[in-house]
Amino acid sequence: MIVSGTSENSTEEEKIMLMMKESTEAYDPKYYVKIPQRKRKSAWSSYCKRCKQEGHCIQSCPLLHYKRKKDY
Repeated sequence: MIVSGTSENSTEEEKIMLMMKESTEAYDPKYYVKIPQRKRKSAWSSYCKRCKQEGHCIQSCPLLHYKRKKDY
């Protein structure tokens, strides 16, 4: 990528600095777009997927320690 401001008599360091400036402009944080997060229900408003009861989530399900038929 050649910019009109460069010439053959520029030093190598100037050329490197110009190249680094041009290559990092696209990654400037001012161009970042924050992706909106989806709204989630609270875990307590839904039911446990394992025992189908309300009041706890699957990580704290009382049936968590019981073996299922698939585990045998």
